[in-house]
Amino acid sequence: MKEFFCSKEEICSFAGDVVTLQACGGEELSTAPVEWSCSDSSVVRIRSFAGDEGGFADKVLLTLLKEGSAEVTASLDGQEATCQVTVRRIKHADPEEKMNFYRGDMHAHTGFSDGVGTPEMALARVKEEKFLDFYTISDHGIAYTPEKCFANVLAAEKATDERFVALPAQEADLYFELRDDYGFWVNQGGELLTFQGEKWARVTDWDSYFERVGEHDALMLGIPHPSDVGGAESTMWNGYNLPYLREPRAKKYLRFVEILNSPTFEAYNLLHERIWSQALDYGYRVCPSAGSDTHSYNWGEGAMWSRTVILAPELSKEAIIDAMLSNRVYVTESGNVKLKFQVNGVHPGGIVKACDFYLCDFSFDVFKPANENERIVKAELFSDYGEVVDSVELNRSRIRGNYTLISRDVNARYFYLRLTDAAGDRTWSAPIWTDNAPDEPLTLPKGRKIPREECTVLSAPGKYPEKLFNGNPNDGWLSERLPAEILIDLGKVREVCGMGYYHHFVEIKNCTHVAQLLGKFKLEVSVDGVTYEEVVRRNMRSYGSEQVTPFAPRKARYLRLTILTSVGMERGTPKYRDIPAAIGELSIYESEE
Repeated sequence: MKEFFCSKEEICSFAGDVVTLQACGGEELSTAPVEWSCSDSSVVRIRSFAGDEGGFADKVLLTLLKEGSAEVTASLDGQEATCQVTVRRIKHADPEEKMNFYRGDMHAHTGFSDGVGTPEMALARVKEEKFLDFYTISDHGIAYTPEKCFANVLAAEKATDERFVALPAQEADLYFELRDDYGFWVNQGGELLTFQGEKWARVTDWDSYFERVGEHDALMLGIPHPSDVGGAESTMWNGYNLPYLREPRAKKYLRFVEILNSPTFEAYNLLHERIWSQALDYGYRVCPSAGSDTHSYNWGEGAMWSRTVILAPELSKEAIIDAMLSNRVYVTESGNVKLKFQVNGVHPGGIVKACDFYLCDFSFDVFKPANENERIVKAELFSDYGEVVDSVELNRSRIRGNYTLISRDVNARYFYLRLTDAAGDRTWSAPIWTDNAPDEPLTLPKGRKIPREECTVLSAPGKYPEKLFNGNPNDGWLSERLPAEILIDLGKVREVCGMGYYHHFVEIKNCTHVAQLLGKFKLEVSVDGVTYEEVVRRNMRSYGSEQVTPFAPRKARYLRLTILTSVGMERGTPKYRDIPAAIGELSIYESEE
């Protein structure tokens, strides 16, 4: 055997970092019984791959847990090699200090899963382009092996320098499946972008997931392509139904919702902002992210125009991780917008004290000279439930400017800004939260579903009104135009307390199907069919399985459901604006008492 030594003599990094360490000497070391130990396991955790299928003994990942020092030792046949590890606290930037704008891609693949090439090839190409400042290789955990897991972290270490940051990640799998009332298997989980994970994961429960990836200060999760259009197995995708996601660790570690994915998923990009704002309503401290999700050799600039932008005082791994942890992340669809946003003087990463008057100041500029289509023409301020609370039309001749929007909602929990340019490309700011409490997870109404044969559709202009209550969501009703009214007779006066909606059959990547999903609606009830009382008005933002909207019990025989918008109408471009709405199945709930 050659001289026995560690690949590093000393490691100095911040708490939460995950780094590689290897015992070196000879090729036979990989199968040798190398034993690893640490002088203080509260400071450094060793993740060994020995015993895993295809594993090895000479390489480990070290997770730096807290400030302090420890010595890591590799032992074999009486020989020892050591590495001194010094861990310091991560340097948190003051959000009011000068920030730089760094562009990157949060989601890309290689041949380590279902793409091509290797992480080294991908990162080398991106660095050679000198266009992006940071890049993430996030291959699928289902395809990972011990060697790939270690190699991805090592490739990121080697690629990172003073001009570029590579982030090791994986698209892990966490699936919760259930059979719904209609007999469909519905996926309530899916893929999770996992940053700073210690191992790969394909599991069916949170405990197993965290056992695999490890809990530590810099662990971050993101939901890619989060379109919860659950249904028959052939139509399932990521189905995270956020109002019912009660795992406390999800709120602790979930940091991103992918608001823009590859153009391949143009259909589901119609939904992502809705699901992101829903996550904000339920208290998830999540920023928007964008990922090319590329599976080919077009890593870097050519994969997609959209960019994730990170605000940090310097380009270093520590500063990028700190910005991600501190919610200083936004998305620009054109890839060319520098955006600054604050509320009552508080920058992204801070919390605004709740009050009755909010001044939301923003300014924008460009990374490179803008063409006519990249000029910002509209700014909208969003708050609770994804509703616009203020907006302004901007001068098309301006490529930069400073503006203020206002909210007077004392109950507001968060704000974010959306800019739109002349081509229709959008930019979403990082959110800024107030200290008002988020929504509690919804509970289903205490009642029973009225048998569908007792519900009569009196009027529903469009195709196939008889299919609104036929028990099969996959062959629903299609409106003529919007807004559209559906009148329902329950046969007698009842005490109603909720409405259930199940989307129509949605084919993956079919923009028309997705654009037809229900947007904003209102429901009114009446005893006599003449005088109606509005009981609920909301924006449908989840679509996995049946979505039940509960409300305070009301005496009613007649219901009037008015569909105000579809997802396509809300997208606002001519391509989708006139697409009608579709409903797979409706149900009405009545109180049992």
